[in-house]
Amino acid sequence: MVLNTFTNPAIKSIGDAITQSAKSKYPKSQFQVQGSDNLQDQLAKAQTMIASGVQALGLEPWDAGGITPVLQQAKAAKIPVFLIVDDVPGAVEKGLAAGYIGVDETAGGKLVGQALSKELGGKGEVAILEGAAGDAAANQRTAGFKSGIQGTGLDLVASADAGWARDKGLAVATDILTAHPDLDAIFAENDEMAFGAASAAKAAGKQDQVVIAGYNGTCTGLQATLKGQFQMDGILYLDLVGTKFVDDAVKTIEGGKVSPRNLTPFSALTTQQLQDVRTGKLTSVPGVADLRPRLETAWSGKC
Repeated sequence: MVLNTFTNPAIKSIGDAITQSAKSKYPKSQFQVQGSDNLQDQLAKAQTMIASGVQALGLEPWDAGGITPVLQQAKAAKIPVFLIVDDVPGAVEKGLAAGYIGVDETAGGKLVGQALSKELGGKGEVAILEGAAGDAAANQRTAGFKSGIQGTGLDLVASADAGWARDKGLAVATDILTAHPDLDAIFAENDEMAFGAASAAKAAGKQDQVVIAGYNGTCTGLQATLKGQFQMDGILYLDLVGTKFVDDAVKTIEGGKVSPRNLTPFSALTTQQLQDVRTGKLTSVPGVADLRPRLETAWSGKC
């Protein structure tokens, strides 16, 4: 498996889930999990794995178009490839990938847009901190969010690339708050950028004015939402993505058939809703059995 950078807590959680699941369920199998710094680093590491004769390969593509040569090389070597989180449009259908495991990012972005509209009472100025340019998940989250606020009273006044990074999220959010002093909310397409946005709002003295909505549901992101630093978080179940990859890779190697598309749950929840899930007052949430222990870990500060 070659994921994106492990400096992103969400990505590291996938790697940890793969390692733990493989060790507990398939102790005789060997799973190698690596992070990558950029597309070129990912290509080089994936090509090395192909050359070493791995029996299955997992990829979280930095760029949908740029990863295609590796998919072609793996197919030529008869190595099944599983795409994780970030899809490559048409790859599964064309036989370049054995499967996709992740979330419907467009639907996720839409849910956040709808939830944010409800939180703001259907009116106000909002901005988006986008993920890296060219990233499929970023594009889908943006499109979904715009769809979610369409027809509401929310006015999208700014949308800018903040590169998935906390420091860039701080810089971009600062510029947006300066240009739009009446801004009511920021949707950050991952929790790291949301931390940057929250810092920018606090520095501008607007932490009580601007609603911060994160995305990913990392441990630190859940902790920030539970404590009110974020007012909302879009929650992925990335541990389930990792364990599903392990199961499907082993099954494919053993000659079994797997579903070509597997979507994990998604929730967009406010601070109060997360507190209610943690205390057991709210149970009608997708993946609640998996979410509650994550919330306890976050609440206890053990991230």
